[in-house]
Order: sequence, then structure tokens, then C-alpha cells
Amino acid sequence: ELFADKIGSFANNSKKVFSFALFSGIILSLLSVIFIHDMYRDVAAVYAYYAREISWGNYEAGWVGRVPMLHIILSGIAAKISSLEAFRACVAVSSLFFVLTIFPLRKFLERFTTPLLSAWGCVLFIFAPKVIRFSVSGLLDSGRYFFLEYLF
Repeated sequence: ELFADKIGSFANNSKKVFSFALFSGIILSLLSVIFIHDMYRDVAAVYAYYAREISWGNYEAGWVGRVPMLHIILSGIAAKISSLEAFRACVAVSSLFFVLTIFPLRKFLERFTTPLLSAWGCVLFIFAPKVIRFSVSGLLDSGRYFFLEYLF
């Protein structure tokens, strides 16, 4: 009965549930930066390539006009200051946006529901398989999710 009370206390506290979502997102992101080896073609051929050029200081070769550059520039800066390889820097930046998305998502959900349900919505977002796959792979999707949620 004592364990059930602790679970009930956790499940009914919006701050604890949101903290769980945040902590879980950080852990998933760190594991992805360390252990992911599968690259999407877009990351390998474009984002990581141009991020590497930017990290080396070759800004002319690192600029590509046909994709949004914020992710690539941040990845290049992350590769430069952390000495991560460019692919891992792309994954780190993508993962950062993935985790940061839960803050505007929570505010958005609180417009329509209670703080507790909005915190549980953040947990569902963090553990959604498709969101995880696209958000911790170095793709631009997590940045798009973040800015879309931030605008609303």
C-alpha cells in the first residue's frame, strides 16, 4: 500500500510528472549522442558535412541556401567548442531542441487542459517513438517542432 501511495502521489503531481518528462528526455538525448550510429542520408550528406565545414572555419563551403541554416550553424558551433565529430554535434543539437520542446508544449497544452494533464502530455511526447526517431537522429525535425510549439 505504501508503494501505491507513492505512485499515486507522483502521478498526481504535475511538477513531478513534468520533471520526469524532462529528465527522461535528457537521458534519451545523452544516450543518443553517445550510442547512435545510424545516419540518415540527409544528415550524412548535408547537415553533418556543412556543420563540419563551419566548425573548421570554412564558412563559404559551410553555407547552403536550400535548407534552414540554424541547425547546421549550431551544430558547427557545437562541434567546434566541444570537439564532437560533426554527426554527433548534429545529434546533440537535434536532441537539445527535442528536450526544449516540452517547455512550449506544456504551455500550449495548459490552454486546453489542466497542468497535470499537460505534464502527462509532455511525457507522451518524450516517449513517442516517431518523435524520438526523428528528434535524436540529427535531422531538422526537432527544431521545427520546437519553433512550431513556441509560436503557439
